[in-house]
Amino acid sequence: MQAFSVPLGGSKTVTAAPEDAAGNPGGMAAGNVPTWKLHDGSTAGIVSITPSTDGLSAVVQSTGGPGSVEIDVTGLNSAGQGFTSTFEVDVQQAPATQFVFSAS
Repeated sequence: MQAFSVPLGGSKTVTAAPEDAAGNPGGMAAGNVPTWKLHDGSTAGIVSITPSTDGLSAVVQSTGGPGSVEIDVTGLNSAGQGFTSTFEVDVQQAPATQFVFSAS
């Protein structure tokens, strides 16, 4: 399974390129727009997913604390068969590099 990291509070655009079993570009059903959703059992609230209008990319935005989620992308191929691929997103907090002071 592919995995990507997103910094806490940050975002990344993830692209889904359809391929056949041999890794060549694969055909999609005409008019099919792939859907993106959290994989069953993944923790909601860690990221939000905003797919593009064609469904071949999405912005994954960190919305909660650090953690990992799996995201499913589902489409319909040119043979009329549905398929789903899953990837993992790890939301990571950047290491501290300084102190910020306050007084009361």
